[in-house]
Amino acid sequence: MSTLLNLRIGVERGSYLSPELNSPAVRLDFANSMEANLLKLAKGRVDLVFGDRNAGLFVIASVPALLRNLEWKGSILESKNDYLALAKSVPNRDALLIAFNQGLRAMQMDGSFSRLLLTTGIDAAR
Repeated sequence: MSTLLNLRIGVERGSYLSPELNSPAVRLDFANSMEANLLKLAKGRVDLVFGDRNAGLFVIASVPALLRNLEWKGSILESKNDYLALAKSVPNRDALLIAFNQGLRAMQMDGSFSRLLLTTGIDAAR
């Protein structure tokens, strides 16, 4: 925690903050998106960016200026699960959820899920 006190940390406005960052002593610099935070990092306006690693890797790979200047590094402050949410107004939402889960299980069993993660640079270990 003490290491964070001397840094300007880019965070996405309205996003979840880990307990380490949710302190008045930590200097947070808010932006509307991961891309905006990473652009600020590339320009030296913040010292580090907090956010989902896979989202950050995707943005870096998608923006040539970032790909040339940034590399995602660092330790994990916290690991969280991801969930799929369907609005109650979605027709056949129960059937869609069952089909999604069946498709995901099939991809995990045949190895295509791991290959997809590998080709997109997503880290499945978290």
